[in-house]
Amino acid sequence: MKLAFIRMIAFYFRHSQRVVVGAITVGLIAGVISAGLMALVSIKIAAPEATPDGFVWLFVVMALLDLGATLTSGLLSNILSQRISFDLRMRLCRQVMAAPLRRLEETGTHRIGAVLNQDITAITDAFLQVPQICVHLAVVGGCLAYLGWLSPRTLGVLVLILVAAVLSVKIPEGRGKRFLRRAREEWDALTGHLHALTEGAKELKLHRRRRDTFLARVVEPTAQSLRDNSISFGKFFAVLNGWTQVLYFVIIGLILFLMPQLGGGYDRRVLAGYAITVLFMRGHIVVLMSIVPIFNRANVSLRKVQELGISLAASATEDEAPADGGEGGWQRLELSDVFHSYRRDSEDGTFVLGPVDLTLRPGEIVFVVGGNGSGKTTLAKVLTGLYVPEAGEIRLDGEAVTDKNRDRYRQHFSVIFSDFYLFEQLLGLEEVDLDERARGYISELQLDHKVTVKDGKLSTINLSLGQRKRLALLTAYLEDRPIYVFDEWASGQDPVFKDVFYNRILPAMKAQGKTLVVVSHDDRYFHVADRVVKLDDGRVVETPAPAAALASAEPENVATA
Repeated sequence: MKLAFIRMIAFYFRHSQRVVVGAITVGLIAGVISAGLMALVSIKIAAPEATPDGFVWLFVVMALLDLGATLTSGLLSNILSQRISFDLRMRLCRQVMAAPLRRLEETGTHRIGAVLNQDITAITDAFLQVPQICVHLAVVGGCLAYLGWLSPRTLGVLVLILVAAVLSVKIPEGRGKRFLRRAREEWDALTGHLHALTEGAKELKLHRRRRDTFLARVVEPTAQSLRDNSISFGKFFAVLNGWTQVLYFVIIGLILFLMPQLGGGYDRRVLAGYAITVLFMRGHIVVLMSIVPIFNRANVSLRKVQELGISLAASATEDEAPADGGEGGWQRLELSDVFHSYRRDSEDGTFVLGPVDLTLRPGEIVFVVGGNGSGKTTLAKVLTGLYVPEAGEIRLDGEAVTDKNRDRYRQHFSVIFSDFYLFEQLLGLEEVDLDERARGYISELQLDHKVTVKDGKLSTINLSLGQRKRLALLTAYLEDRPIYVFDEWASGQDPVFKDVFYNRILPAMKAQGKTLVVVSHDDRYFHVADRVVKLDDGRVVETPAPAAALASAEPENVATA
């Protein structure tokens, strides 16, 4: 067992001490009792005439104790494994939520999903075996003690043979682990490809050559490598298990045929006891050997969990907001000489947003415009505290936004990004009249013929993109934050509701004192804005009046940043 796995056991020993100690203790007791039963059977077979009258009752009592200990060990091991699974998942979920958005984007959702599902399951399966290992080890230990009582000299020879047998298995085992590690790496890659397959299904169906190339050159080679490495791993350990089973018959043959030739007065009772006991040990050692691949998988998965957990924990530097959320009245929000840079996917070089100097005040509408890739969405993420500026400063009412208060600062914003996620439940909005308020907004958003709400849960989110954006706006309404950011929200809306959004919804929210930052290319509605901020390749090139912006803004088709 690797040192990392021992450290993990120590971690759960601190958090579930009773269950861990109980499971291991009961497992050891069950093993010792099983070994005792084996000794009774061996004695009865070797010398049936020498057994006392109460022998049968001793056997019955020990069998019942063994049954109770085995059942208790199984129950405790199940409780232990489920606690471990729950604790690990919740621990990683909290680390994911505490990590900066940029770090999560760099890690990739497929990697995080693989760890939360496959790797934690592998670790849980291994911990489920810990009490069983104790049972089998105790049985083997008890059997060896009994054999030592029968003949210490023969036990010494047997131990030497067993050590040689174990080494013949352990030495080549490292090669099999390499296949397992490669298979786990390929699983990460395949998970990403499968995500692309489902998310890009429409595009793949519409382009046969793209579909065939994607399957033949991307998915198939990765899946094939995963298959080949998994088969190699399985073959390797199948051979080792077969060799392990043959070894026991070799050992028994040495005991029965070789040991008497060495002299020393071996009688029939000793030889029979050794043969029967070694045969009994065989089943337990085979089980222990079959657990080895489970622990190998768990060690690989544990390394993945630790790598992800350590990387996320290392980047989690923010303090959480207080329970009240931190949102409230404010007078001035400033971005002063702000810079943020990152490497774009599939592009050489680094994209730089900045310098950005921007001031927001309550009750104003600010449009952010610019060409594709000019940095509009990046600016929205920096403004809302999702991206941390690499230079410059964000100040709210004169107080600089730092790791100590960034989460509290983010609670001032309601945001609908172009790649928004819509939850079925109105989470975090548990007011008494939530359903009633939600129904009013649903009617205003012209969705009452499609969506209902009960106990804070929407009846459906299986709608068109434009309608789903309206439901996202419903959630933003109910959050009632002081600052709203809409990232190409009107894209996908029909002309009638687009006009409703710009000419009715935005002015009504402004009248309530809300600050509205609207990323848009709908130049026909620029007159609604109090100011228009134009970005060009990450820089604020001008802040024209709405009329001037109407003439100079570049129309675009898709919002990217």
